[in-house]
Amino acid sequence: MARLAKLQLIGPLAVFSAVVCAELAAGALARWPTSETLWRINLAWFQAFQKSSYAIETFETATCSQLWIVAAPLFVLAICGIAYKRPLLLATASNLSFVYACVVLYADCLYSRSWPKGSLPAMIMTSTSDLLLLVVLVASFLSFLISHVYYIRAIRAGA
Repeated sequence: MARLAKLQLIGPLAVFSAVVCAELAAGALARWPTSETLWRINLAWFQAFQKSSYAIETFETATCSQLWIVAAPLFVLAICGIAYKRPLLLATASNLSFVYACVVLYADCLYSRSWPKGSLPAMIMTSTSDLLLLVVLVASFLSFLISHVYYIRAIRAGA
């Protein structure tokens, strides 16, 4: 598989890593609820993923549902795409990771009731949670973009 195709793994990997870290932080907080450090980590870094977890819990009440319903299947789909040399599986995982990152952003805006404005001061990141969400969005968008470039090149080469 071409190097460009393997770069599509960036998006699913970023989503999977962020969700695993968010679930680990939430699990540690459930185990040690009096830890001030865990509260700060959970609220400072993983607030957006906590809000998207609330959105998912309206449909599914299982623990770690964000991990088992979204992140793990996307990552497994991407790994299977690389292992079996099936670029469509990898591209699907890449595109869906970008969709999920957008859903996390939407849930973050929905639950905080503060929609981003179109001005420059609104573009400034206000917390580390926003920074982590930005990293996941950029990584999944790059993966999304690479999958489209890969397929455009494949179509041009075949035509």
